[in-house]
Amino acid sequence: MQKKARMLLLWCLGWVLGLVGCYREAIIPDFPLEVRATPREAPNSVRLSFFERDAAVVSDTLKATLYALRENQRWTTLEAPLHLRIFPTHQSLEEALQLRLPWVRAWARYGDIWLQSPRTWRRQFYQWPLTELLTHEIAHVAMFQMCCEQKDWDNRSIPLWFREGMASVTAQQGYVRLSVERLASFFASPQGKRVWRALESVEALRFYQNELYSLGHWLFDELQQRIKQEGVSRLLRSMRTGNTFEQAFVQQVGSSVQGFLDDFARKYLQAASLSLFRYPLPPVFKETPRSVRSASVFSTHGACSLHPTTREGNLPAVHLRP
Repeated sequence: MQKKARMLLLWCLGWVLGLVGCYREAIIPDFPLEVRATPREAPNSVRLSFFERDAAVVSDTLKATLYALRENQRWTTLEAPLHLRIFPTHQSLEEALQLRLPWVRAWARYGDIWLQSPRTWRRQFYQWPLTELLTHEIAHVAMFQMCCEQKDWDNRSIPLWFREGMASVTAQQGYVRLSVERLASFFASPQGKRVWRALESVEALRFYQNELYSLGHWLFDELQQRIKQEGVSRLLRSMRTGNTFEQAFVQQVGSSVQGFLDDFARKYLQAASLSLFRYPLPPVFKETPRSVRSASVFSTHGACSLHPTTREGNLPAVHLRP
């Protein structure tokens, strides 16, 4: 009897410790230095926190942030203040994220952006890659603020393909995404089929980030051509009134999310030649139960869409962050 009691006590203790471990808060260092954009530069509050070792990149980061804010005004003017933290190392960023993602350079939240310092990028000229990266990340912030209140934004479910697709299209990153033929080749493989069934899996994101971001870019491009930029904005703002993403999507698109994915696959992926672009696959990932466009290599923004772009002006073709 005592043995059973001890076993029960140990089980309860392990369960509690596991629960605490799962829900521990992010470990964010205390940033000793801070600068703020002037009201003339940014009407809403924009501040950058950093360590002394990163003081040399602060001016460049602020310039890139202000540019990215202007680029994202097509979606909305940010309501909440923007706080950008410059993490001194990749390891410190991963620690805050509680994720092991070797490719990650930045992470966006409702009113925050966590940025690995450009000083650590091992790149002599980083200004445009930094600007493109922050345009991508601030698109995430704009999306969160359009769809949600600050108190509940991280409890609202938005598919990875939509989140990353919106940010990638906003930053005009199609020129670095995989073509539809390459995506078709991947998703025709046994491993690719597993990824298709687990698009929200952290393991899929860790091993197949390039494929998932490329899929998201072309899916969002297709969606925006169908319902236009105004439709995307209405979809997100509909969530703010209490609708789920699925409900808002059906209202604006006229089909379910899964139906849209299936239509895209039939239209672009299954019709492509699957005998091309075979390449080795990373290790098999563990599936979770939660429920990809031309063969040429993109070199100019004019070739980055299956559909003609209506935007004025192009972004320089330089990229660092996937």
